[in-house]
Amino acid sequence: MYNNSNRIAYIIGNNNYEYLNPLYGPVNDANMMEQALKKCGFLTYKYNDLNYDDFREKVNEFKHNCIEYDAGLFYFAGHGFEYQGENYLCPIDSQKDSLEETNINISGLVNEISKDINFVSIVILDCCRDTCTKRNRGSVFVNDMIPNFKNTGGTYVAYATTTGESAIEKGGHGIYTQSLCKHITEVNKQIEQVFKNVRKDIIDITILDNKKVQIPWEYSSLVNEFYFVKKMQFDNISALAKNAIDNSYQLEQIKQDAMDYCENNNIEEQNNTIYEVLNKIDEIIGG
Repeated sequence: MYNNSNRIAYIIGNNNYEYLNPLYGPVNDANMMEQALKKCGFLTYKYNDLNYDDFREKVNEFKHNCIEYDAGLFYFAGHGFEYQGENYLCPIDSQKDSLEETNINISGLVNEISKDINFVSIVILDCCRDTCTKRNRGSVFVNDMIPNFKNTGGTYVAYATTTGESAIEKGGHGIYTQSLCKHITEVNKQIEQVFKNVRKDIIDITILDNKKVQIPWEYSSLVNEFYFVKKMQFDNISALAKNAIDNSYQLEQIKQDAMDYCENNNIEEQNNTIYEVLNKIDEIIGG
């Protein structure tokens, strides 16, 4: 749907906890999120049921790889908690008697990749923010997850629910991730609007199901606009061709823009439009 090689995403879903209550939806959610982010032009890396060593390795790999990109997104579904003012995510071998030694400090990750206000770092956590019961995504031993991030800007952190509350699963998925995957691929919606739409969905769903209302929250220090899917609107073939030249687009992106142009203008002959754009590019360059 959208081609942007300057975006990278790491996606982790943990179900099979050894010492905490097992979960049922995070792996499904990770698979769904990967597909949605691919449509948004992210280079994606997805991992399921990571133990501490593997989880830490992937986090460090993500931090290192972000150097080469304009935007980095980290998604996690599973257990999480707060301890002594820091936020932690739980690998499948997380243990309650070794909190800092067997869990991943997400506060450190956010702070380390948020050095430049022009780099967009997005962290999405589909975790409960309370103590967990049989099917909640939380922790059994410490405090609610709280926002505690120190960075220079360019950061967007999204939680599936508010402090002290559960993140609900339905039909093998978290309702938060289901809604997010629907809205994240909507065209020309700024990130803030995407998550507002998700929040409205979740509130409506929980009210309809007569459940305690789940309210997603976000914390932002973004200074620039960010779109998961951004498409240019062109008035004519010449404008489309000139944009392709100005941005040094490859053939696949030119085709995609031409098909989008056809869709926006109710043009059925997409192949003819593609040839028109290519001919116009040759005409402008040969000018």
